Amino acid sequence: MSNIQRRRFLLMASAWAVIILEFSPATTAMGVYLLPMAREFHAGRAQVSLVAAAMAVASGLASPLAGWLIDQVDARIQMVAGMLIIGLGYLIGSHAHSLHTLVVAFSIIGVGNALGTLIPIWVLTLSWFKERRGLAIGLAVGGISIGFTLFPLLASRLLVRYGWRAIMRWTVVPTLVVALPMVLAWVRSRPEGEGAEDATTVTGVDFGAALGSLAFVWIAVMHISIVLGWNLFYVHLVPYLVGVGFTERTADSLLGFQAAFAIIGFLGNGWLADRLGPRGMMVIGFCIFGLSVISLRLTSPTTTGWVLMPVFMVGYSIAGGLGNFTSLIVVNAMGRRALGSILGVLNFLAFTLCQSSGPIIAGKIYDATGSYKLVFDLAGLLIVTGILATWAVYPLKGRDEVRAPASQAVAT
Repeated sequence: MSNIQRRRFLLMASAWAVIILEFSPATTAMGVYLLPMAREFHAGRAQVSLVAAAMAVASGLASPLAGWLIDQVDARIQMVAGMLIIGLGYLIGSHAHSLHTLVVAFSIIGVGNALGTLIPIWVLTLSWFKERRGLAIGLAVGGISIGFTLFPLLASRLLVRYGWRAIMRWTVVPTLVVALPMVLAWVRSRPEGEGAEDATTVTGVDFGAALGSLAFVWIAVMHISIVLGWNLFYVHLVPYLVGVGFTERTADSLLGFQAAFAIIGFLGNGWLADRLGPRGMMVIGFCIFGLSVISLRLTSPTTTGWVLMPVFMVGYSIAGGLGNFTSLIVVNAMGRRALGSILGVLNFLAFTLCQSSGPIIAGKIYDATGSYKLVFDLAGLLIVTGILATWAVYPLKGRDEVRAPASQAVAT
């Protein structure tokens, strides 16, 4: 194994540690905590969903800053800062005695997530890998499959004995003991030696030109469609499955098991992106998402329902990873020059408009109608919109060009 290969391997290991121990518990927490918190605080599902919404809004608001920073500073500094901020949020949340305090705590966690997890991992991967980038992105975020599987399964069993407050406190420990040292030791913004780049050799359009283009609008619509469509369900999966006849513990287990199939999506989507292009892969992903939504709508604790459940779990898990491949579409359409800043804006839109509102929209629909039927209808509309927007994306002029720094331009 060459030095560059070894360093790429260690970078991937660090990414998995961050995804499994930091990103996954924060993202899946409310899917497990919703019913216990609703019972403890005597609140409706829409009210408790505000906690998840607060985390999403805070993450979205912090995303432009996270994207800009990753283009400016060492990735290690940013990722470590994110870990410490998340730990602070967990500690505050574990001592909360009102929904208002939980909103504050999960807002802090959202800021840490934006700074320290997906945005820097996307940018790092695309900086370190010049070929087969689809597979590289799939591998980098593949730890989501493990994290999204283990945390709900483990937390659902610990909830009965210890309660959600203890679990929140314990979640801090592996992040600080395992993930933080790995990031400090192995994460670097760019590789040394082979494939190294600096600001004078990065191709792509400037941030302003990218943001003002119609291509960015279509990418934003595509990204919003998948993030909002997926988040209509995730927090409400356990309550929905309980409502159609599954026990609460079985529903918690299914929530964890469905994530185990995500690795198929991450690697499969990456493989397809390298062969069909990111846009073709994204369209196929939207279609698979549609099939999973139909399967969930028809499932129940019957023979037919149990046959449909694997279809839902595989399809929904594949769809859950699609947003990570937006970075590939951005690179193909706009280049890498302002990649972090562009992804920061996209995540701002996705989190503030979609991940935050998705659980609330679904909760309000249920509270008003006593059913999730309209949620399924809305998801179908978003899937069709996402497919059309994906096909409309086009590459910008100058995406493969090197732009001289302003100081050099003035000198010439």
